[in-house]
Amino acid sequence: MATKTTPAAKIDLHAATSNEADEAAVVVKKSVTKPPAEGVNAKTIKPTSEGSEAVPGFKLRAAESAMMAEDFKAPDTSKLSDIGVASFGATMETVHGPDDRVKITATNTYPWR
Repeated sequence: MATKTTPAAKIDLHAATSNEADEAAVVVKKSVTKPPAEGVNAKTIKPTSEGSEAVPGFKLRAAESAMMAEDFKAPDTSKLSDIGVASFGATMETVHGPDDRVKITATNTYPWR
């Protein structure tokens, strides 16, 4: 006697699969981040108004400051030649032959080839 069988469940081929168990959403009870701090050492020296480290007894001289500003100034490039000319020279070069193309004006007819 034949037994009655039930059809297999339809498998969604587009569904994502994984060998990992489904994870429950993690509930955050208390934040573990803290605001930034400079530390607890009372001897920590505060930065200067320019934002640099304050070193006792050090004073940057005006001449040194001007030299540092000059070191970080971009050079004048207005008198430099074009990079292509500087790299390959100023000779003109043709990389193709003469242009012997013919303009087609009858574009509404079937082409001959």
